[in-house]
Amino acid sequence: MNSVLAEITWRPAIGDPEPIGWIITFSYFIAGTFCVSAGRHQRNDLIRKDGIGYPWFWFGLAVFMFALGLNKQLDLQTLLIQIGRTIAKRGGWYRDRNTIKTVIVFGCAAIALPILFAWMCAVCNRGRSYLMACVGIIALLAFVAIRALSFNPRIARLTHLPVIGPYLNTTMELVGATLVSIGARLLTRQTPLVQRSQIISNDKTSHPPTRRH
Repeated sequence: MNSVLAEITWRPAIGDPEPIGWIITFSYFIAGTFCVSAGRHQRNDLIRKDGIGYPWFWFGLAVFMFALGLNKQLDLQTLLIQIGRTIAKRGGWYRDRNTIKTVIVFGCAAIALPILFAWMCAVCNRGRSYLMACVGIIALLAFVAIRALSFNPRIARLTHLPVIGPYLNTTMELVGATLVSIGARLLTRQTPLVQRSQIISNDKTSHPPTRRH
């Protein structure tokens, strides 16, 4: 293992110092913070007792957003690629690397996508905040898939499309993070209204109006 690590050139550093890189990074962190806030709101007793809340959805989404934000600057996929390349060379199957990459990517997708699909289907009908967050997740997953399959010439052609091509990844990242942020903020703004309406309803039940004679 030490001999493998000795050949790794990756070091912790700022991987995308351009202004747009920092904008995307902060967008991820802001979205993650909003998701944490939404998860906390969903743990409220009044919401949870009525079966409306899914705090696990927002907390899990927060972890995903923070991970994307960290990876945006630390470029952790480069570390994984270098480790895999070194192992492949030592194992003698480096020339078949593209086939192996494809198998690994599609294998991970075959396991993860059904879980993610079920996860989103369970919550996407709970209101526009969940629906918007799910659309944002789809945009980000599309970005991750394109990056993971960028070694494939057919996928690489997407980044060479007229007009949108050079900005495809950036657009999907910004759109995805923005939609997740909006969805989380919508939820935190709706929650006090739900609580207030329930409190008013309880007050009316416990203090029925008196009849006039």
